[in-house]
This record gives sequence, structure tokens and C-alpha cells, in this order.
Amino acid sequence: MSASRFYAMVLLTLAYMMNFADRQLISLLLGDIRRALQLNDLELGLISGSGFAFFYIVAGLPLGWLADRVNRTRLLAGSIMIWSVMTAACGTAGNFYQLLMARIGVGVGEAGGTPASLSLIGDYYPPALRASKIGVYFSGAAAATVLAYTGGGWLNTLVGWRLTFGLFAIPGILIGVALLLTVKEPARNSWGAAKEIGTLSFSKTIRTLFRTPLFVFLCTCYVGTNFVLYTVLVWGPSVAMRTYSLNSGQIGVPLGIASGIAAGAAHIFGGKLSDWLLRSGRHVPMCYVALMQIVSAAMIFLFLIVGNFSGFAVLFALAYAIGVTHGAPLMAVVQSLVPTNLRATAAATLLLVGSVAGLGLGPVIVGALSDALRPRFGEDSLRMTLFLLPFVSVLSALMYFVAALRLRALPTAHDQATEIAH
Repeated sequence: MSASRFYAMVLLTLAYMMNFADRQLISLLLGDIRRALQLNDLELGLISGSGFAFFYIVAGLPLGWLADRVNRTRLLAGSIMIWSVMTAACGTAGNFYQLLMARIGVGVGEAGGTPASLSLIGDYYPPALRASKIGVYFSGAAAATVLAYTGGGWLNTLVGWRLTFGLFAIPGILIGVALLLTVKEPARNSWGAAKEIGTLSFSKTIRTLFRTPLFVFLCTCYVGTNFVLYTVLVWGPSVAMRTYSLNSGQIGVPLGIASGIAAGAAHIFGGKLSDWLLRSGRHVPMCYVALMQIVSAAMIFLFLIVGNFSGFAVLFALAYAIGVTHGAPLMAVVQSLVPTNLRATAAATLLLVGSVAGLGLGPVIVGALSDALRPRFGEDSLRMTLFLLPFVSVLSALMYFVAALRLRALPTAHDQATEIAH
């Protein structure tokens, strides 16, 4: 690996770390925000989920389409700076609507990050290495979990939730400046997939992708996994605090370290395993993803019934780590299916549907159900609502098995990409 490519991968991974940390930090601070601004669970679900996700979604596709046409490193640097400034703005909110507006700003900024980054990785590495490199990139989310839960919990206890938001904005701004000044835009590389298919309008680009049945089905698979994953991340800390009568500082360190280390290892190992399984057939990594979703369902069920916080932390970490193993194999498949100049848009589309389910629907549905069950279960209503998640994970696993069969039936990945181009 050349030094410049390694350096770029480091910055891309750090950027994703701050993308996820700034997004995830609020889940640990919900308890203090709830008390300070007098919010209910539905409002907390809106600021942590739908309010962020709607504008993340609205901005994501145009920014992904733009990343297929302009300098991606500059677009990424600008996106990082926007979401970092708006993260700091969250700490200045005096009511629900002000906080919602700041979260909308975070969503718009973060929408430009991952599509551009995945497109760059697709140009840096060939298909045989792509899943492992995407796994390294996604391990930034695991580091973000440690940073958000451990650092966020400690800072919240020390300086309060408002200043914590401000301090979390600083690293992103520095990373954005480094990308802007030190990373050059690489040439777009097809690596044997379909070459660029000519400049398409935004609407025709989207129609081209959605005329591809396998791509559409993979998006559907992604809906279930993201619904579960983001709901666990947003509401898991609150369940621990309510069930075991703990504060954010007490749960942040153990949850952050345990889930961060486990998820980081899962991302990196899962990506490398996916590249190895690819030698046995391009459908085999999807079978692995399906199996992991079943195991994750079992871990979620167990952390909801365990009788102590230590057991909760271990099982929560395992559920999260096993649940994220779908990311690298799925993104690697998508990057290999589509023409070179549709990679960022394809990634943005996949992230869009995942965000609708994971950020837009998951936290809000769970928050609303928790409020509805509160008269019967009291503070335990949130934990009872989360028993929905294992069933969604099992359904997702079945869909990934079907995706594996459909992928196996394709003549070759190159032929499929050529079909998209036509």
C-alpha cells in the first residue's frame, strides 16, 4: 500500500469515526436533555431519529450524485465542517425546536460523508480487497462508540451536556481541514466493473439504479438490519439507566469500551472474512451476514432479560458487534455491482433506505410505543418495547439468505454491472 493511499484511508476512517460519534453522542445525553428541556420519549425519538434522519435522507441522494461528478475530497471536507459546527450548535439549544434545527444541520452535513468516502475506497482498492478495506473504514464507527459513550459520558459528568457537544465538534473541524489541504482526488478506477456510462441526470441516475432488481432487494435487506442496529444504539443506554438506576457516567465507560472493542474487531475481521469467503462464491458473504443476524437476535433478547448491568454491557456489546457485520460485505457487493460513476449514488441510496428505517422510523416507533405502554409498565415500558427487535433481526436474516441465492444466480458481477450500464 502506498503511503498516500494509507494516509487517505486513515483520514477517511477518522472522518467516519467523527460522523458516527457526533450522531451517536446524543443517545448518551438523552436523559440529561430530557430533564433540562422537559421532553417526552416521542420528542427524544424525533431529535435522535426522525428529525435527523429526514434531512440526512433528503440531502443524501443529491450529495451522493454530486460526489460522482465533483472533487470528492473537497465535498467530504466541507461536509465534515458543516456537521461539526452543527454538533456544537446542539449544545446551545434552549428548547425542543432549537435542538431539532441543530440536529437537522448535523444530518445535512453527515449526508455528504459516507457516499463520497465509499466511492474513494472503491477507486483505491480492487474488489478482492474491498470488503476488508470497507471493514476498516466501518471500524471507525466502533471507535466512535468508545469515544461517544466513554468520552461523552465522562465529559457530560464533568462539564455538562451542552459543553460536551461543543468539545465533540473540534476533532471533525481539524479532520476536514487536513482532508482539504493534504489529500488529492484519485482517478476513478473501474477495477474490471462496468466503466462509466456517461453523464446522467439526477433522476435518470436514480431510475437506472432502481431498475436493477438485486440492488433494490439489497436495499430492502438493509432496512431491517438498520432498524434494529440504530434502535439498539439510540435506546440501549436509556434502557440501562432506567433498568439499573444508573447515570450516563456510570454506563458510558463500560458500554463504550465493551461495544467499541467488540464492534471494531467485528468490522475488521468481518471484512477480511468476507474477502476470504468471496473465493468460494460471490454469494457466500451474504450467507455469513444472514447467520450473524440470527446470532445478533439472540444477543438482543438476552441483554433485555439479564438481571444485572455487567451482563447487560457484555450482551449489548455482542449484539451490536455481531449486528454490524453486514456493513462491509453488503457495501462491497454494491460497489462491485454498479458502474464506476454510480458508486457514490448507489452508496447514498443504500444509506438513504437504511436511514429511513434505522434513524427515521426505529427510534420514533420505539419511543411512541414506549409512551403508549408507560401506563402499564412505567419506567420498564422502553425495555418491553425493545423485545420487538429480535423478530426483525430474524426476518432480516431470511432476506439475506434470499439475496445470497439471487446473487449466486447472476452470471458474473461484471455482467450485472454491464446490464446496469445498458
